[in-house]
Order: sequence, then C-alpha cells, then structure tokens
Amino acid sequence: VNDGIPATRHQHDQVAGKCIDREHDILLHIRSISGFMAVVRSIVIGAWMLGALYTGIAGWVACKALENTSVASASDQYVEYGGLSFENKQSVQEFLHDSESARLFPWIFEIPQELVPMITSIAFGLLGGVAGLLKRVAIDHAPTSSLPVISRPIFGALVGMMLFFLSFLAPAIFTAGRSPARTETLVGLSLFGGLFAEAAYAWIDVQVRKLFSQKR
Repeated sequence: VNDGIPATRHQHDQVAGKCIDREHDILLHIRSISGFMAVVRSIVIGAWMLGALYTGIAGWVACKALENTSVASASDQYVEYGGLSFENKQSVQEFLHDSESARLFPWIFEIPQELVPMITSIAFGLLGGVAGLLKRVAIDHAPTSSLPVISRPIFGALVGMMLFFLSFLAPAIFTAGRSPARTETLVGLSLFGGLFAEAAYAWIDVQVRKLFSQKR
C-alpha cells in the first residue's frame, strides 16, 4: 500500500500538469483569435475611412461645382457655369465630367445631380462614425476587438442622411435668412453628426417631434 501512494501522487501530478498545459494552450488560442479579430477590425476601420474620404471629397467637388451653376433667366432654360452657357443641366454635367477636377471622380458627375448632396452627407456621416471609433481607441483606450466596426459607421451614415433630409423639412434650422444651405454647412453637420451620433440622433428626434407637433 505504501509503495502505491507515491505512484498515485505521481499520476495525479501528471494529470494536473496536463490540465495546466491544456488551459495554457486554450488561453493562447483565445489570445491569437482576439489578436486576429483586432487586425480584421482595424482593416475594416481603414476601409471605411478610405471609402468615406474618397466618396465625401468627390461629393464635395461635385456640390461646389453645382453651386456655381445658375439659370440664365426665368424665360429660358440656359444654364451658366464659369461664364459659359449650356443648353441644360445635363450639358453642364457632361462638361464637368470632362473637366480636370473630375479626373479622380468621374462617376460622381454621371449620377443625377439631385443625389449628389445626399451622397455627400452620407459619406461625411460615415466618416464621422469612423472618427468616433478612432476616438474610442485613442482617447478612451478601448480595445480594438470591442469596437462596433460595422454598426457604428453605418449609424453615423444614417444620421448624416437624416440631417440632409431635415435640412429640407426644417430649413430654418440650418440657414440664416433666405439663403440656401451651403455645402460646407451640410458637410460639417453630417461629419459632426456622425461623430456624435447618439447626441445628434437625440437632437433630430426633438426637432422632428417639434415639426410634426406644429403640423397638427
């Protein structure tokens, strides 16, 4: 019996050692998965940022170009841009498509010009959402693996779109006097709306409730 006790203890030590090694391997595996997911999330954040920057700058260029167009008179449909007269707005878009400023963004002048400001607002709202994620990493020191890299930028983009439509529903909020909302105003609101998406959504909720209460 005495000879069997050391052997039993030795077996127990071996089992305990194997369990410790297995737990260690599991922890290493979990850490490797967490590291891989952090890399994937970083790549997704970078892709969001590059896409939003490219689309936003393209929309900015197109909006500023369209701001410089004007109808020659109320009686005819000729449109002026940069001192040149065009038959209609479609002709202006074709001219802008062939201009130097459109070489990097040829597609933006091929879509209906009414959609350009909305696309711009969505892009800068998305960029603001990405900025919010970077703020959580750089300032709040949140781990990359915990960031909502899909839902947060998309929510920022939707806030940008809501601000765009709100500029039509309640233009007095965004403009002074009778002047139309400038590109800079919509871009700034969309960017900061995406960055502070929760606060912006709460503000939009209040404004829309006021708007519908006035319609009764």
